[in-house]
Amino acid sequence: MEAKYRLASLKAEGFRGICHPIDLSFHPRATVIVAPNGCGKTSILGAIEWALFGELPYQPRENATNDEIVNLHHHPQEAQVRVSLDNGVDTFDVSRTKRVGRRATELAAVFAGLRNFVGDGASEACFQHLGLTLDDFYRAVYLHQESIRGLLLDEPRVRNEALDRLFGVNKLRDILRMLSVKPATDAIGELQATKGRAAAKLQGAIGEVNAQYERALQDASREGLPADDLSPTLAASLVGDVAGRLSSAARLVGYPDVVTFPTADAPEELDRVATRARELVRSIRRKGTELQGGTASATQLGALEGSRATLSGAQTLVGTAGTELADAVGRLGGMEALSSEMEGVHETLSRLQREWDEVTANQRLNAEAISYLQHASAATECPVCGQPITAHDLLARLQEGLEDQLRIRLQAIEEARAAAKADLARLETAQGEIQRKQKALASAQDALRLAEGGALASLDTSVEASALHAALEAKIVQVREAGTRAAEAREAAETHLAAAESVIDRIRVIVRVLRSALERNQALGRLGAMDSSESTADLQMAALGSLAADIQTVAAAVQTVASDTARTALDVSGDDYGRFYATLCAHPYFDRLRISVEEQRVNGVDRNNYVIRTHSSLDGEASLASSRLSTAQMNCVALSVYLALATRLEHHLGFVILDDPSQSLDLEHKQALVQVLDELDPRLQLLIATQDLELGDMLSRRWPGDASTRYGLNWSPDHGAELVEADG
Repeated sequence: MEAKYRLASLKAEGFRGICHPIDLSFHPRATVIVAPNGCGKTSILGAIEWALFGELPYQPRENATNDEIVNLHHHPQEAQVRVSLDNGVDTFDVSRTKRVGRRATELAAVFAGLRNFVGDGASEACFQHLGLTLDDFYRAVYLHQESIRGLLLDEPRVRNEALDRLFGVNKLRDILRMLSVKPATDAIGELQATKGRAAAKLQGAIGEVNAQYERALQDASREGLPADDLSPTLAASLVGDVAGRLSSAARLVGYPDVVTFPTADAPEELDRVATRARELVRSIRRKGTELQGGTASATQLGALEGSRATLSGAQTLVGTAGTELADAVGRLGGMEALSSEMEGVHETLSRLQREWDEVTANQRLNAEAISYLQHASAATECPVCGQPITAHDLLARLQEGLEDQLRIRLQAIEEARAAAKADLARLETAQGEIQRKQKALASAQDALRLAEGGALASLDTSVEASALHAALEAKIVQVREAGTRAAEAREAAETHLAAAESVIDRIRVIVRVLRSALERNQALGRLGAMDSSESTADLQMAALGSLAADIQTVAAAVQTVASDTARTALDVSGDDYGRFYATLCAHPYFDRLRISVEEQRVNGVDRNNYVIRTHSSLDGEASLASSRLSTAQMNCVALSVYLALATRLEHHLGFVILDDPSQSLDLEHKQALVQVLDELDPRLQLLIATQDLELGDMLSRRWPGDASTRYGLNWSPDHGAELVEADG
């Protein structure tokens, strides 16, 4: 399984409640931020969200340039955030900057410390490495306070909207809110009231129908379709052609579903078939893109080539360092020889020092004798040994002979000492050079071992060090060839898809001809059955009715996608949300949870309505959760759904963010929450921000010592949020 990115560090300054720079390191298992409300917890969590996606959907905008993101007291007036991610193999750093008065932000991304991206390239790199959108981020990674609060409210509408956000269909809900048939039905009512005044409009309406029919025939002619055979039979044959081409494309890219279409004769049925065919084209094309991305991943290829370059460089460094060391040893000698020679020089210096001391002692004795003889010029015997002397002659010998000899001897000793010291300096320099070369070789060997480890990680297999380079070359060739095969399959599939799209366009042209012909025949039939005013009004009402029906069709299609998406999210989460609920809620009677997706009509449009039911394993009884569960237990429902999605949805992030998850929870439910969070390790890295000191202490006891990192926060208007590391 591909390693997922975890949070490594966050650096931020000037962002919302953060003024001065903060530098936060995340624990690989869990990081807990405990601080009172208003100290900057949400600013820290929002900094991660903003750096990765450039948006804060829950933060109201104050102006077009979104300047509220920048801290008022920060100088210069700009927000800077850097998030570092690490998946154990590679790093991915994302930096974003926002200046006051500018709409756009500056985005930069660095992959593995080597590949730099900026602007649109950085956005593409973020999407590729994160593997999810901002909407998915709220479903699978970041449990925002608003997501919990929405489920805690009693009003079903708010609860449904909160679940729509968790399941990623909130935008579809907004679309459904705008799809209303009321304007069309109001217009029909108005036409019914003024039907008697519509006589003059009937001929114009019939003329428009004829014009539509003629335009449809012209479109068919441009498509090369035979004017005398624009029939459902021809359309059905084209549908068969489309099915064959889509089946061929699906086989090429490994699309799993069988490509079939129902038999269709009526224009509406053919139109639905064409719409379904368009959807299949997009799905198969998307599968082709996934195929190429999965088999010839630029990330994998880049990692392999990077490992190869690093290994080659390290091998070259080792060879160069070894050669330089051997050359230095050849020129200067080995460390043993140099040490032995230095010992000899030190002995010489010691001997010269002894000679120097002896000569200087004689020199002092000679000086004392001269001084004595100068003051005792009539002396006839030596004051030391008593031997007879002649003071004048002895003084002359001492001054003219012995004194010069001693001075010459000292000068010779000093010259010998200088030569020995020069030898010693030369030997020390040689030793230093040899040691530097030895260190350089050891460092190069360490780098080579690291490069070999990185190469083995890239290969994900065991290979002898001598065969690493060849194995990397073979793997690179294999990945490139797989990418080439995928590209060729995708290109061939694209040929079929392009041809299918052309045929689909022709089917739609036939549908327009058939539909306009049907409408013209209906109009002419009504013309013969009623007076002109009635016929015109009926045609217009029919058109409005058709519009209303089309709106309802579109709304139904959107609702189908919304309900299917929500059901898929529930299916993906499997039984996890039920299991999490059983642990978190620990209800003594209603110990199981089921969430079903139903449809509820609001203003003529169906929308998702989530029915949350609690069940009893004891006797099989079931009840609506909203009528049986407390606020704290409904919070457990929200946490259960979120954590289930966080552990199941596919993306590249291996962490979750929980913003104040203990809302309304008592001691027992907090203990259950800590237990569930502990079960998520090591699958997910946890970042938890809370003002709940009791919850913070529970988490610290669950993950004592170096099993987690806990931070506190201080805040002041001038300095903003300041990070305080706590021991738990």
